[in-house]
Amino acid sequence: FVFRSEGLVEGTEASSGTQVFRVQLDGSCEMVHHVAQPHSCFRMLRFCDRDCDALLSVLADGLLTLSRLSDGTSKCFFDDGSLQSVDISPDQNLMVSALQNCFRVFKVREEVVQ
Repeated sequence: FVFRSEGLVEGTEASSGTQVFRVQLDGSCEMVHHVAQPHSCFRMLRFCDRDCDALLSVLADGLLTLSRLSDGTSKCFFDDGSLQSVDISPDQNLMVSALQNCFRVFKVREEVVQ
């Protein structure tokens, strides 16, 4: 899979989103998902381990988003703007973030944003 983050919508500070493409061995590709994002400054964007349907993104302001691509739902979390790295457990129940001087471990909430 390959990600392509689109630029800002003209006249606003909003992004038109991120496209996820599947690339085949023969070099052909197709867009398989479009993830709407209100911001364009991604600090990190990756699939969760062992689950290519779950996309973990970190924005420049410290917003963490866990998106379920198959149904378009997302879970959002706020962390610190000094966030350096983040990861999620294989069962997607716990997240850990690394800041400048510490680590945070927290449970993934069940609230879903459509």
